[in-house]
Amino acid sequence: MLTKLRPSAKSRVLTSRLSSLILLFQRSPLVQMLFPEARIIGAAGLGEITKWSVATVAGLGAFDTVAGATSVGQVTPTLSSLNVTTALDSDLNFNFQILGGGGHTPASWTVGTVIPGTLINNVAGKTSKITGRPTQAGTFSNVVIRGWENSNATGRFAQGTFTITVGPAIITTHPISTSISTGTTTTLSVVGSGSPLTYQWFQGSSINTATLISGATSASFTTPSLTTATSYFVRVTRGTNTTTTNTVTSNSNIATVSILTATPASITTGPSPVTIDSGANTTLTVTAAGTAPLTYQWYQGLSGVTTTPVGSNQATFTPNPALNATTNFWVKVTNAANISGANSATATVTVRDLFLTWQNSVFTAPQLQNPLISGPLADPDSDGITNQNEYILGLSPLLSNPSISPRASINAGQLALSFTANAASGSGYFGKTRHYTLQSNTSLTSTSWADVAGFSNILGANQLVNFTSPVTSGSPFYRVKVELKP
Repeated sequence: MLTKLRPSAKSRVLTSRLSSLILLFQRSPLVQMLFPEARIIGAAGLGEITKWSVATVAGLGAFDTVAGATSVGQVTPTLSSLNVTTALDSDLNFNFQILGGGGHTPASWTVGTVIPGTLINNVAGKTSKITGRPTQAGTFSNVVIRGWENSNATGRFAQGTFTITVGPAIITTHPISTSISTGTTTTLSVVGSGSPLTYQWFQGSSINTATLISGATSASFTTPSLTTATSYFVRVTRGTNTTTTNTVTSNSNIATVSILTATPASITTGPSPVTIDSGANTTLTVTAAGTAPLTYQWYQGLSGVTTTPVGSNQATFTPNPALNATTNFWVKVTNAANISGANSATATVTVRDLFLTWQNSVFTAPQLQNPLISGPLADPDSDGITNQNEYILGLSPLLSNPSISPRASINAGQLALSFTANAASGSGYFGKTRHYTLQSNTSLTSTSWADVAGFSNILGANQLVNFTSPVTSGSPFYRVKVELKP
């Protein structure tokens, strides 16, 4: 029986509105009451208030008859914290429990603010959790979690209020599955966002059963030599543990490295023989088949002779420097399924003299068979200029040419000389330039010809060259020297 106690004037106190009532219900007959916010008692007696309070306790049942206040607190990822940090591509495992519960068990759980992509585990129990992968970034404050007395979220409840921060995705580019030849390696890479980031690679096709790879703690990972298909993924962690936040991890997609069915390297076509002018160049090409990667090694010499390797690991080869003599080349193609390699046939690069090239361009096939017509010392047009000199001067060997001496005239005591400096162009002149020099000599019997100042080594560009000089007693003789260079 509760004894009615009449309060003194001092006990008819106090404060503002009545919002929550926390009772410390002890085993002794005394009932101690804590009113954090109470209505002004007014004229009511303390005994009447006590009876009202005891009646309230009697109606609460086991859920609230606890030795202490009841609330919801975080267990993981950070014990007792009111903050939870995660990311868009991170699995959220926010675990919480009843605190100060004294043995009572909620029959259901609710969350006031639902983070898109997550859900609460609404089952009876002292602990529960929110799981899933958030699909919306941002800071969600005042996330109220309640543990209810009844299974349909009714009756009395205990609650906790939390702030959940969902950051941007940790992984922006996932490792990509690939295929390689047996016995080779490959490099897998991941790109993350934020700072600081740490990495750990795992081997396995399931995140739950994968094996940690010791030392694989970079954004990229080079596999060992593989002979069977193998799967990998990387766990990327962003941030550090502090009082207000926690590290967040994200597992990448599984990247599977498959093994190709290897086909031995073989040569399909080429390289082909070719004929070029002296000083010109060419590119030899081979077409090969087989499982990639294919390796190419070119050699100078006959097929099978490996004493003079040339070129680089390419399906094409360009001799450098340019050839001035006929030379042989071949190539070996290898891969993991044909380590000894496939050898090509010999490709001969025939280098012909430029005069022969010129001959082939100006004479017919029957004329080329007759050296009295096409030979270097022949003069088929009877103009006094041999075929060899016709080639140097850039003239036709089959049309009689006028004298190449400079055109000369004398007017008012002045000697005027002129000639055309022809460019070296057309078949047989690859890499050649034509140069003209005006020379003088006081005697036709002397071999000491001197270059006229300002008129030596003139590069032929089809331009007219003019020279004038006063006519005096003992004026020199003049001639034009023509050269093909180099």
